[in-house]
Amino acid sequence: MKRIIFAICTLLCANVLWAQNLFTVGDIQYEITGTNEVEVDSASTSATSIVIPETIDYEGITYNVTSIDAWAFDSHTNLTSVTIPNSIVSIGKGAFYGCTGLTSMDIPNSVTTIDTLAFYGCTGLTSITIPNSITSIKTYTFSGCSSLTSVTIPNSIVSIGKGAFYDCTGLTSMDIPNSVTTIDTGAFYGCAGLTSINIPNSITSIKTSTFYGCSGLTSIDIPNSVTSIGGYAFANCTGLTEVTIPESVTSINSAAFLGNTNLTTLHFNAIHCDFNLEQYLVFPNTINNVIIGENVEKIPNNFLNHSKITNVTIPNSVDTIEYWAFGNCSLLTDVTLGSDLVSLGYNAFGRDSNLIRLNYNATNCTSFDQDAFANAKRISIINIGNNVETIPAYFAYDLDSLAYVTIPANVTSIGNSAFYDCDNLASGNISKSV
Repeated sequence: MKRIIFAICTLLCANVLWAQNLFTVGDIQYEITGTNEVEVDSASTSATSIVIPETIDYEGITYNVTSIDAWAFDSHTNLTSVTIPNSIVSIGKGAFYGCTGLTSMDIPNSVTTIDTLAFYGCTGLTSITIPNSITSIKTYTFSGCSSLTSVTIPNSIVSIGKGAFYDCTGLTSMDIPNSVTTIDTGAFYGCAGLTSINIPNSITSIKTSTFYGCSGLTSIDIPNSVTSIGGYAFANCTGLTEVTIPESVTSINSAAFLGNTNLTTLHFNAIHCDFNLEQYLVFPNTINNVIIGENVEKIPNNFLNHSKITNVTIPNSVDTIEYWAFGNCSLLTDVTLGSDLVSLGYNAFGRDSNLIRLNYNATNCTSFDQDAFANAKRISIINIGNNVETIPAYFAYDLDSLAYVTIPANVTSIGNSAFYDCDNLASGNISKSV
């Protein structure tokens, strides 16, 4: 019993001491945090305008006002203006959370830290200037600031946190300086009004859902510094009509461009890129025009599976086309394969039900999957390039519509079952060297 009484007394004493650290002057309640220092603890919810002083006098002592505490003005919907003095060095977590009446905020250079959720849901905020004393825009700092049309990001910023501008639907443009090296997950998620954004070449990764739902974007410039594009990174950016993937990209995750219903043109320059697929493909099935860069070496799995392309030219630099790369392309009629191709994967052109013509230039393809053209039942013409030396095994396996093949003089070997079950093959020009 004595222990319980002692614990209660200790708690009551602590509460009394804490209460003694609080005092109110005007509309603002302060908390003493150190010798001659206080922070803004809270304010009257009826106040419409708050001017935070640099110093405040209380019981004969002058205190410096150095910070705004976490949740200090949480949901103060009547508040329309706040003046922050040069004495303030930090703005706490959720300090202005839900202050829907605020329209602008001038943050002085004295502030070095703005914590997470600081301006979350300030739906009336139209503009804000971040001082160059700040190095990081933290998690959900400006999330839900739907009226925000202008944000100035200084060169001091090195990172933009998770959901920092989530659902800032009024933002129309964003200039991100080269000082920024990290843009975290969902940073600009749902910024539907965004029509242009500058991604600096200091960025190496575009993370999951970074620009999800930015439906106002009509173009995006991905710099050559980027090596990875996360899942849903540009999903539901319905204004995008054309995308260029730079040479530097080595991995793209599932659904990176999911739901981009107006995306029709793809410039793919990634030299050696892997697709990390889960439930969804990387690109939407609306793409009808693809331009593959001259330095590309690998076409990743399910590259344009189910797309609307009608023809494709694989450049000479490509040595690998992975499984289902161009599978289920029901409008594809004409394919040209380049000279350096050595590996053609399972169903690479599988189920391309209207594929008619194959122009084959691979000089020494050593891995040609038996089902590379499985169920591409309408292939009737194969033109083999003059520099081709080897026709691999299973080359035209079970292409029962094949009617015409040209085999040049350079061909010295034809692999096992190369023309197996090509029952309609009516014409072939085979040199004596074979």
